[in-house]
Amino acid sequence: MGHRLHGDAFITIDGMPLHDVTTLTEEAGRQVHAHLLSVDV
Repeated sequence: MGHRLHGDAFITIDGMPLHDVTTLTEEAGRQVHAHLLSVDV
């Protein structure tokens, strides 16, 4: 994966802490899910 941990080092993605990235991913997931629910299949 290319990430190496040294002690308590944070894993970052594009300079953002992993926690923030996870939060953004969850928020995006909710928005996509809501969008899918609003579309007639």
